[in-house]
Amino acid sequence: PAAPTDAFVTRLDTRKPGSAGLEYSTYLGSSGNDEGFSMAVRRQEAFLTGVAGAPNFPVSPNAFDSTFAGGAPCAPPPNPFATCDAFVTRLDTRSAGAAGLEYSTFLGGDGGEIGRDITLRDDDTFIAGVTASANFPMADAYDDSFNGVQDAFVTRLDTGEAGQAALEYSTYLGGSNADEGFGIALKGSDAFIAGPTGSPDFPTTGNAYDSTFNGG
Repeated sequence: PAAPTDAFVTRLDTRKPGSAGLEYSTYLGSSGNDEGFSMAVRRQEAFLTGVAGAPNFPVSPNAFDSTFAGGAPCAPPPNPFATCDAFVTRLDTRSAGAAGLEYSTFLGGDGGEIGRDITLRDDDTFIAGVTASANFPMADAYDDSFNGVQDAFVTRLDTGEAGQAALEYSTYLGGSNADEGFGIALKGSDAFIAGPTGSPDFPTTGNAYDSTFNGG
């Protein structure tokens, strides 16, 4: 959408007809362009990632990063993340008002980010997305060097920790052209990431199904 948007989080009881089924519903946003792209659920807690478009996006006192690094509010498509940060938010949908915001943080550098997918393991939150920032936060990275244009990122945050202690793992994933992380799934300590790449030099392994870039 060209006009500013908010993310939303809604819980519906599909066993109940009409308005009785609306158990929880809230806006989540700033004065800029905000969108929620993926959600994971633990009991009645909703974990959300997406894109925040302005410095007044709600963050919690225990945030990993409470400073918006993206600059001005988001531009509309076709370049919606040029000046935005990803966000990671945990809402308790049983609590009313500000008490429901258990954790909320920016995640990004000065080049723009989107959080595309999120999954959970205990207090650890795993996020995959896209970054255009050479200073995206890194920790124990597979690749700590920005590769150009835009990279996928994979980040693990402990939302039970405050500040820098929450950043348990974070890495770039990409080649010299545009790459994005669209999906993430877990098995043990392995994170499986999927998405598009425009890079002929995207990292591949010796046992790859196909190690040759096929695209235009």
